[in-house]
Amino acid sequence: MTRDVFLKKGASVRAKIFLRGRMMPSATCHLPPAQRKAGKSGFTLIELMVATTIFTIVSVVAIGAILTINSANRKAQAIRAVVDNLNFTMETMSRKLRVGSKFHCGTLVGGVEVGDLDIPNPGDCGGDGKNEMSYLSSGVTASGDNPDLPAGVSVDPRVVTYKLVRNSGSYGKIVGLQDPDGDSNIDTLIMTPPEIDIEDLRFFVRRGGANNRPTVTITVSGIITLAQDKLTTPFNLQTTVTSRLLTTESP
Repeated sequence: MTRDVFLKKGASVRAKIFLRGRMMPSATCHLPPAQRKAGKSGFTLIELMVATTIFTIVSVVAIGAILTINSANRKAQAIRAVVDNLNFTMETMSRKLRVGSKFHCGTLVGGVEVGDLDIPNPGDCGGDGKNEMSYLSSGVTASGDNPDLPAGVSVDPRVVTYKLVRNSGSYGKIVGLQDPDGDSNIDTLIMTPPEIDIEDLRFFVRRGGANNRPTVTITVSGIITLAQDKLTTPFNLQTTVTSRLLTTESP
């Protein structure tokens, strides 16, 4: 072995020892640049901005849908409450008429007034009907139409009137007129809630049929207005009531 070969071999051994003890290179140093970059990649600024924008849009749409559903539900509940009050009005009139008699369609005639004890000549009405009717209420006690009376005290039947009242600049209302004591002090009862504008109220009274019992059909139409929600809804209702009392009225 010559001196030059020995020196080259010794240098190679020393280089290997130096690299092994102090500066052993990483395996990635021997990888191509593209592979080294792929192993350390992350989200870029544009990718983050796109993801944030999509998330914001989805959130805004979802929140808007929830608010719309909540508003629609609140409006539906408000309308339902008003309609329930109107149904209660119709049911109240129906219940009183069911135990009444002498149904008279239209304005009272012959000097008969609210609070009188009889309607001598009750009249029918067909065709377009009338927006006012009267009837003879049943005798009541403390558990009936007038709970303020002492127990066991009876009240004579009196003439009661239902009619449409529509003043200029105000909503139309269903009004009940009664004088349970017969002292000429007529009680006026507004029977519809303030959110309802009654545009038309019709009574159709007819006699005949089984036991000649009078029957009345009531139709109501108007508009429900919720000022707070800026919402208006039209409505139409109809009910038919037959007196339960046997009568000797002429058909």
